[in-house]
Amino acid sequence: MKVTGTGVEGIVTVGAGATLTGAVTQKNAINGTWRLAFEIKPDGSGRPVELRAFLRKGDNVLTETWSYLWQP
Repeated sequence: MKVTGTGVEGIVTVGAGATLTGAVTQKNAINGTWRLAFEIKPDGSGRPVELRAFLRKGDNVLTETWSYLWQP
């Protein structure tokens, strides 16, 4: 989801074993930092799920890629 007027968007990829059900990108009005929150739903297989996320603005990547192997 993109925050209106900023062009900053959170990019989330979810590997096999789960699906992305929602994502929100928010700017902290106090200190100007960004937050990306997302929800996933496991498919019930119990297998590990690879998660990746980063922030970008247009063609420019703004952050490093966060990567995590989630065990449902």
